[in-house]
Amino acid sequence: MQVGKTLELTVALQRAFSPAKEWSYYSADLHAHSTASLDGHTPIEQLVVVQRAADLDLVFISDHETIAGHELFLKTAQARGVPAILSEEITTPIGHWNAYPLTCAVTYAPGKTPKDYFAQARACGAQIIQANHPGSSGDGYFALLGTEIFDYGFDAVEIFNGEFDQGDAKAIEQLFKFWNEGRRYVAVGASDDHDWMDFRPGHERYGRPRTFVRVEGELTAEKWIAALKSGRAFTTYGPLVNFTAQDGKVLPGDTVTLSRGQEISLKAELLVLPRDPSQEEPRTLQSAQIIKNGKVLKTFTLGEERAVITLTDKPTERSWYVVRVVADDGDQAYTNPIWVEVR
Repeated sequence: MQVGKTLELTVALQRAFSPAKEWSYYSADLHAHSTASLDGHTPIEQLVVVQRAADLDLVFISDHETIAGHELFLKTAQARGVPAILSEEITTPIGHWNAYPLTCAVTYAPGKTPKDYFAQARACGAQIIQANHPGSSGDGYFALLGTEIFDYGFDAVEIFNGEFDQGDAKAIEQLFKFWNEGRRYVAVGASDDHDWMDFRPGHERYGRPRTFVRVEGELTAEKWIAALKSGRAFTTYGPLVNFTAQDGKVLPGDTVTLSRGQEISLKAELLVLPRDPSQEEPRTLQSAQIIKNGKVLKTFTLGEERAVITLTDKPTERSWYVVRVVADDGDQAYTNPIWVEVR
């Protein structure tokens, strides 16, 4: 081949498993930066391409304190026929939040409170306000809990931000407390990647982790956001989870009403695929837990790529149930709750 000539290749890829086709779950990375951020290094047009290359079903942009990249990002996504979600990371000394979808910018100003930012975001069309890395030290919003400035008017909590760390563990712990208080925030995961060309070990990667949302029928950004807000979602570094109750009639985000003594029947289909198909040994599921009201109700020891777990329980009070799955390489996933009201 002559140097300088363009080489075009056509490659047929075979999908090992499709969460969209099999379970109606579609994924997005709900924290992604471009060069519109002062610290971003991924060009806006490439942000669409790399998210699609990561096999995300929707593309997402959330730059610090600006929506300057929205027009080009949306145009690029439309040209490729992929739904796009337009967001902004509201970056302040008292917390970081992603608000979406947005039609105008949310502006920083000294003296503004979280309540002020949330109100401005809602006025700009935001249906979801997401607390970003809220358990991290320095800029974690949950550090303000118990103070007069803390406001509960957000909708979602990042429990996975980049590679899992102690800040994420703190976010999960606090989210469980919120759920026990009856505050139905939605758990999400996102990469917070700023540069797709940074291949250093441990660096954030677009699509790792990601959030899957169940959408019936044709996929649109509007339907995906509405389903996410209802809690019909799970977030993962790799393992896939189809969590249901009452013979598949109940999904995450739904509420089951039972009389005292009635049972709830829980089921989860689990799957993990290899990161690299050339690996000699397949990646397997290590364990799964069904968690009730923040406590592990049962742990299942696994050892295969696919599994189905079931459990029947008799709740005696208002309850919630989630599934946590861990692969043999440490990658994990959490569902959002199925809620129970006991009459």
